[in-house]
Amino acid sequence: MTVSPPSAAGTRLGDGLRLAIGTFTSIPVPPPDRVDSTAWRVALATAPGWGGLLGVLLGSLAAAVWWLADLTGNRSNLAAILLGGVVFAGYALLTRGLHLDGLADTADGFASGRRGAAALAVMRDPNLGALGGVTLIVVAGLDTVALAALFATAGVVESAILLASVLLLARAPLAWLTRKGVPAADGGLGRSAIGALGPRSAAAVGVGWAMVAVVAMAVVGVPVWVAAGVAAATGVIVLGLERAAVRRFGAINGDVLGASVELATCWLLLSLALLS
Repeated sequence: MTVSPPSAAGTRLGDGLRLAIGTFTSIPVPPPDRVDSTAWRVALATAPGWGGLLGVLLGSLAAAVWWLADLTGNRSNLAAILLGGVVFAGYALLTRGLHLDGLADTADGFASGRRGAAALAVMRDPNLGALGGVTLIVVAGLDTVALAALFATAGVVESAILLASVLLLARAPLAWLTRKGVPAADGGLGRSAIGALGPRSAAAVGVGWAMVAVVAMAVVGVPVWVAAGVAAATGVIVLGLERAAVRRFGAINGDVLGASVELATCWLLLSLALLS
């Protein structure tokens, strides 16, 4: 029996999937054989889906723990906050803190008062700056409280689906941020990703995943106008970050991409906790 070698298309698809999993999660996978624009197209097109998968995993575990707490009479506001903190820590672990690191570096870049290459050099500095540290603390606190509110008010299934929708929707704009024509900073992860998708393809990917998230939120009881509104606002926030980064740094890099994910995640958790 002769085993046929994998086709070129299958190999490129496999490279893209391994690139996506290895980049956006801490799930151990073999490295891709080749990292090129084709692999990045697959990775960026599927990134929101992997975020949603992490949300399902974290949300399901958290919902199960919350259900047990309710069953044993230990359900309280303090328990919800503790569970929110544990889920946030699990999220950081499952994403290797990649986006959180980008958020801190981006905050330091803006806080430096420098522009262009000088600001990018500050962002590449491995030392954590004051504003970067404060930003991480604030975002971690807001995420934890918002998660606690979701767990306290939503059902077991609903909370898992809402968290999956949040992590999916927060990554939907990545394709647009890395479209062709966006100025890319030299070196780093962002440089190899930016330009992989054309504007039309990037818009289709982003809008398509956003629609999936809106439908999922509506299924578990979030009013459609709320789901669509927070999704649209997410796009506005990310576009605002892109514009500010290009004006200050002269380009987009991996740190800005990570910051966009974390800002979107924080916004979505807070808005759903307050409005749903």
